[in-house]
Amino acid sequence: MADIKFNCQHCQRSLKAPEEKLRGQQINCPTCKGTIQVPDCRTVQQEPVTTVPPKAMQDCAFCGEQILLSAIKCKHCGEFLDDRTKQTKTVNTKKTETSIEETIYLGKPSWLNYFLHFCLFMLILPVLLAFIDRHGKVFTLTNKRVICKSGFLSQQIHEVGTKDIRNINVKQGILGRLLGFGTVEIASAGTAGVEVSFEGIADPIRVRDLIRKEKENAEH
Repeated sequence: MADIKFNCQHCQRSLKAPEEKLRGQQINCPTCKGTIQVPDCRTVQQEPVTTVPPKAMQDCAFCGEQILLSAIKCKHCGEFLDDRTKQTKTVNTKKTETSIEETIYLGKPSWLNYFLHFCLFMLILPVLLAFIDRHGKVFTLTNKRVICKSGFLSQQIHEVGTKDIRNINVKQGILGRLLGFGTVEIASAGTAGVEVSFEGIADPIRVRDLIRKEKENAEH
């Protein structure tokens, strides 16, 4: 039994079928499942299949992907494969080498930015000085002496014996009379000026009376 040889008109595969059973009938191609008709003659001249030669390929010098040998620009990384890339890199390199960093502006914060700091300092400074001054002064009255110690880092001591006291004066300004503070000045018989001064003490009249009382007790 002879076979009929023919090609599938869809996929061009070479096929053969029994002549007596399938001649002139329609069948399905076992490869592409397309419907084809078996020819009546035993052998059908197969059409020559033209093979397209593979295109010459090369690896991109930048990303390593496959590209055409005749390609000018890589379709993957976008780099030019001719001298344009080299020229661009050379120009960029020259620009980088020749560009020198120049300082256009150099500045510091304006003193006006610290205006509130100065105002706050001017408010705090008198309070700080007052605290230091008060902490550095001690006034003492004993049954024998009147002592004034002053100074924060260095110290000065002035004293007068109660029996040597000549004058006791009290000084009060308007604010001192309203708030009840003042200065008690003590002069001795040996000097013409004030020798011991209790500055800015509370209730200076009472302190004066205490000093006067101790003076009188020392004389008797």
